[in-house]
Amino acid sequence: MTTAAPRSPSDVHDLPVEGMHCAGCASSVTKLVERVGGVREVEANFGTQRVRFRGDVAYGDLSESLAKGGYGLGTRLTELAGVAPEDHERLRALDGVLSVEAEGTTVVVEHVDDLELVDTLRDFVAETGHVHTLYDPASGHWRIEASRWWWRILVAGPLALYLMAVSMWSPQHWLPNTPGAISSLIVATVVQFGPGLPFLKGAWQAIRGGRADMNVLIALGTLGAYGYSAVLVVRNPSQPVYFETGAMIVLLVCVGRWLEARARQATGDAVGALARLQPETAVVVREGADEQVLAIHRVLVGDLVRVKPGTTVPVDGEVVAGASAIDESMLTGESMPVEKTVGDVVTGGTRNTTGSLDVRVTAVGDATVLRRITDWVAAAQSGVAPVARTADRVAAIFVPAVLGVAVVTFGAWFLFAGDAVKGLVTSVSVLLIACPCALGLATPTAIVVGTGRAARRGILVKGGEVIERAADIGTVAFDKTGTLTNGTPEVVSVMPHEGAADDLLRFAAGVESRSEHPLATAVQVAARERGLEIPACESFRAVPGEGVEGRVERRRVRVGNRDFLRLAGVTFDAPKSDATLLHVAVDGDYAGTLAVEDAPRLEAAEAVAALRDDGYDLALISGDRRVVAEAIAAQVGIKEVHGEQTPLDKAAWLKERERVAMVGDGVNDAPAMAVADVGIAVSGATDVASATAGIALVHPDLRRVPEAFRLCRRTLKTIRQNLFWAFAYNTLGIPLAAVGLLSPTFAAGAMALSSVCVVSNSLRLRSVKLD
Repeated sequence: MTTAAPRSPSDVHDLPVEGMHCAGCASSVTKLVERVGGVREVEANFGTQRVRFRGDVAYGDLSESLAKGGYGLGTRLTELAGVAPEDHERLRALDGVLSVEAEGTTVVVEHVDDLELVDTLRDFVAETGHVHTLYDPASGHWRIEASRWWWRILVAGPLALYLMAVSMWSPQHWLPNTPGAISSLIVATVVQFGPGLPFLKGAWQAIRGGRADMNVLIALGTLGAYGYSAVLVVRNPSQPVYFETGAMIVLLVCVGRWLEARARQATGDAVGALARLQPETAVVVREGADEQVLAIHRVLVGDLVRVKPGTTVPVDGEVVAGASAIDESMLTGESMPVEKTVGDVVTGGTRNTTGSLDVRVTAVGDATVLRRITDWVAAAQSGVAPVARTADRVAAIFVPAVLGVAVVTFGAWFLFAGDAVKGLVTSVSVLLIACPCALGLATPTAIVVGTGRAARRGILVKGGEVIERAADIGTVAFDKTGTLTNGTPEVVSVMPHEGAADDLLRFAAGVESRSEHPLATAVQVAARERGLEIPACESFRAVPGEGVEGRVERRRVRVGNRDFLRLAGVTFDAPKSDATLLHVAVDGDYAGTLAVEDAPRLEAAEAVAALRDDGYDLALISGDRRVVAEAIAAQVGIKEVHGEQTPLDKAAWLKERERVAMVGDGVNDAPAMAVADVGIAVSGATDVASATAGIALVHPDLRRVPEAFRLCRRTLKTIRQNLFWAFAYNTLGIPLAAVGLLSPTFAAGAMALSSVCVVSNSLRLRSVKLD
């Protein structure tokens, strides 16, 4: 691998690491990556087998540092069809590319498993070519791991059972220099250095890297039993041997690793399932050409894509022709297909059901909703929760501590009981009963399953830290416009002070044409419905929560609330109304008022009732007039109301309270959501990447809010159960093994099953009831 300058300008990296066997490994990987120049904010996650960090770094430098500890960067195989032969050498020279096998214009590239590197590889493919992943560790790693451990079980199982049967039913076979003793030595050797070889290799790599991990404990335990017995056979003493112990340890640990790989394959399903929603090709209709099937990375913004019945929508876009029902359940959790017609937005990864649609592409690649959701979930699953940091610190010193306990155990039995054999057996039991894996898996597996379950319900949670804070929330505050209401207000009355109503509406629509607020959209819609031409606006300025101003037809126009106009010296008597009022001033004179109404969402009252039943305090905080806010609050069932609040007022209100969440539409609520313990963006699929929100809803359905809190509470409960089990298991198991109450075989079985118990408990989150 070369050490050329970094290819990617991205500051954030999330890469798989091979060779991580326990939580102690995660600590070692973190330290090794931190040694690479330019790297910061490193977090290694044993549960997901990945390392996340910031900084620009060459893959070669990173790989070299990890190799010192016996680790490696995960790789994937990608097939590229349509690569010009003269580009093969350029491919080989890319940082992160390990090998290139070419046959004509088709090449298979082995490279570091980085999605941005895959995007670079796409640039080498001709327009009619394609990119196909042959092996993706994100979806296949644990399946392959399970297969490897299964084959080891098939080899070790019969041989270990043979040794166990010989030791139990034919003790005479253990007499020195008999055929039974020699055959048992041969069989034990096959098990120790065949199925047991991965543990020996892992232990050697760990020791070379100056660390001690789970493999060291297993290797010492098995080699202790095997080596002691082999010496007895060779030296011909009349003492019992323990070939069956070492073999059964290897078998049971292999079974445990197989069960763990199967379980973890299930936990990591969410990201792979989301990635598989993206089609490889799209049917594109370009001007002057017939339909053509293009690789998805060759589709451009502005292209016209034809989506036929029964196919997956390949891109984000706007429907320009046709009508159909789109199944969005895979992204939003909504079970009923949504009707789409001209002017509606469709999202890549959803499925067309009956009709044919022509879609104008608005986003491709990293800009699509599906890619942002996938990145969001992947980042959430790679993060480390605060509750896990104590366990990680314990795990980092766990293995050295266990080695010390094993030495003390042997010494105590030998010195005080005079029984070196018993000391060996008990020290092996101590080594094997200890399980830092359970500690390392306790938090990440629960987070992976919990965030994956949330994603399938259209709820995006940023990670473990957000889960912890959300589980402890006591008060939920709501914005009004676009959150509790539909966000599609309508102008119900135009009240000019002087002059024509159409002139008032035209001036207001001109300045509002530069704003994205739902009220601005309502004003523009009203102007168009009257057949008015909306004039252009210059020198536009928006004051969040107050209003907007600009120059329209060389006249200074202000549109906003009463205070916004009064700050500019405009005085007037506002009309009385229960609707939202937008006051208009032209060249410093009051010109009139627009009355706008916005109905509550159909599910708002149901969501509010569910939160109240769950014990949350509720509040509505709105920039609208108090009378309007109170009317909406009464309809949805919220008693505490705060009206006429600027964005900074909202933030100040939230800052005074503890354990509070802010639910907003992500437009004017960014300061409030940033101050709140948890910000929830109910902004729909077009804005899922809200920077200030800890939780985002792919579909703006308020019923997902109580579901999100329930899932976070249940996930944190599962984490705490896992940690309790892991700590209790080791706290009880190690002393029992040290005093000789646990045999090495039982200790190995218990150790193997402890990790499986933790993972299995996390998997229960997949079926937890949320509604």
